[in-house]
Amino acid sequence: LKKEVFAQPEFAEASKKFVLVEIEFPRASKQSPEVKAKNAALSKQYAISGFPTILLLDAQGEVYAQTGYQEGGAKKYLEHLGTLAKQNTPEVKKTLAAKMKAEALEHEIEEQLGPVLDPTLSKKDLAGAEAAMNKFFKEKGLSGDFLVRMTLNVRVGITAECKPGDHDAVLKVVDEVATLTTSKEVLAEIADLRERVVKVRDQDAERRKSQGK
Repeated sequence: LKKEVFAQPEFAEASKKFVLVEIEFPRASKQSPEVKAKNAALSKQYAISGFPTILLLDAQGEVYAQTGYQEGGAKKYLEHLGTLAKQNTPEVKKTLAAKMKAEALEHEIEEQLGPVLDPTLSKKDLAGAEAAMNKFFKEKGLSGDFLVRMTLNVRVGITAECKPGDHDAVLKVVDEVATLTTSKEVLAEIADLRERVVKVRDQDAERRKSQGK
């Protein structure tokens, strides 16, 4: 995103409409404890769960749009931001605030779940990990669409950890979780995830084929 969009001369046009702020979460380079703490607080405040995450805020600091990487270069990304800017309405901000609150809770639960799953994941015990997950969710009283989303995310993570590279196993999990809900919104999210997994699977297969493996 930085190479294809932000670093391109055409993207300078964005500074006429937006105040651009970049917050880094480097894996390799070091940051001072103060910067790390500040960035961690912002990450929690805005429920950042993946990178790159792009947030559009109004002059009062309320988020009205969230996006990420888009193919097509700087010009197309500027058009994308222009479309998102039209969403700066009270209704959209209210809906997005609720979504971000749910994502923050999801992130918090995943952090708590990590130590619970570690003993089984270290042994690649898929069944044990899923049993521990189900017990944890039951104790937390999770239900409805939130439970379905959490089940999807965690089961996919467990499967990827216990069966690395087995995209068909991940797809099986995705299809199983899809039977747990009738929500059009959640099913659309599941379908999007399935499409991305299929794309990665096919790319890996093509790469192995080209390498003669």
